[in-house]
Amino acid sequence: MCPFLIQKSNDKIKKNTRFLVLTAPQWYGGFVTSVWGCAQKLSQGTSLLLFDGSLGLGDLSSNATLSEDVTAVLQGQKTLSMLIEARNQIDVLSGRSKTLNLGTYTEPQLYGLLDDLKLLGVNYQTVLIYAPPTLPRVQQFFCEHFDSICLPFMSSESIAETLGLMQSYPRMRCYLENVKEDGALFRALQVGLARPKNRILYDIME
Repeated sequence: MCPFLIQKSNDKIKKNTRFLVLTAPQWYGGFVTSVWGCAQKLSQGTSLLLFDGSLGLGDLSSNATLSEDVTAVLQGQKTLSMLIEARNQIDVLSGRSKTLNLGTYTEPQLYGLLDDLKLLGVNYQTVLIYAPPTLPRVQQFFCEHFDSICLPFMSSESIAETLGLMQSYPRMRCYLENVKEDGALFRALQVGLARPKNRILYDIME
């Protein structure tokens, strides 16, 4: 049984919805800002739903009044769609809870969430999933099921973590946003990701 209840939409169904995960090898300042920037670029001319994979913690949430409703949704008592709020032409599915978050979910519950996201996603051309590294089980689950993009924190310590994350998920590419191409960190990632094939993304729209 799915943990969420979904209401069917009467809107025209869009086909071939693209599901894409945004994540990072570790938490860093500006990560959420980068997620919003990517969402804004990908939403140009398309309908986009941004799903907060920290649901319950509310990393992307701007509406603290949703806390009670988020708990009810996480418990399967209310619909996932009721959390959607429109922000700058992007539909956002996020919220806080004092007691629950997706990190506490069992594997069957995560699969139930996956089914409900796919059902909800038919109303959009793109579903962008924010998968925080602070919830490794959630990050792993979504990266195993969808194409994903890694937003690395450019420090010498994060290079090995970035390459390790990329090695774990063959469908992941690395987005080098605002990185100096003559820098040592850039070259290290460029060399590490060029074998066996180039998995570097220079433009989020690629």
